[in-house]
Amino acid sequence: MDFVATLITIAAALVSAYLHFLNSSPETRAEFIRSTKTLIGSAGRIATYVVILLITIMSAAAIYLFWTSDKPITRPEVVMLFLHFFNLSMYGFMSVAIPAKAIRKRRNPETDESDKPVPQPDAED
Repeated sequence: MDFVATLITIAAALVSAYLHFLNSSPETRAEFIRSTKTLIGSAGRIATYVVILLITIMSAAAIYLFWTSDKPITRPEVVMLFLHFFNLSMYGFMSVAIPAKAIRKRRNPETDESDKPVPQPDAED
C-alpha cells in the first residue's frame, strides 16, 4: 500500500511540475530545457566513466585472483587472463585519459577540437 501511495505522490508531483512548466514564460522554458539537457549530458558522462572504472577494477581483481590462486592453471583461465590484461590496458588508459581531457578542456576551453576551423586550400586563379 505504501508503494501505491508513493507512485500516486510521484505522479501528482510530475503533473504539477508539467503544469507549472506550461504556465511559465518562454524564457523560463528555454532556461529549463537548457539546464535539463546539461544535467542529462553530465549524468551520462559520469555513468559512462563509472562503468569504465568498474571494468578496470574488475579486470585488475581477476588478474590478482589468478596470480594468488593455488589451484592448477587451466586453458580457459589463461585465455581469460589475456582478456583481462587487454581490458585492464584499454579501460585503464581510458580511465586516465577521460579525466585528463576534461581537465585540459576546463583549463583551456578555447582549444576544444570541435571548434577548430577546418583549413581551406588556397584558391589559385
